[in-house]
Amino acid sequence: MRDGSQGRQVGRMSGERDLAALLSTVEPELPPGRYIFTTTTRVPETANPVALVSKAEVVTLVLDQDQADRLGLPYEYIAAMITFRVH
Repeated sequence: MRDGSQGRQVGRMSGERDLAALLSTVEPELPPGRYIFTTTTRVPETANPVALVSKAEVVTLVLDQDQADRLGLPYEYIAAMITFRVH
């Protein structure tokens, strides 16, 4: 397989490809904590986001609620995190 933008060879990932087989091994996990989504034009220096999505005009952060409160960042709702482990 080739990467269209660079023309370089791209390796294939190994592992299970059958969806039914993958779904039969899913182990959902609910880590402790309360998380929020917030948008800002600048990421605070002391922020340690779980996730960050950067666009030209705004940055969306996913942070632990306590961290967002300490940084004074606004949010509208509190969420949980779920992880799905397979294999």
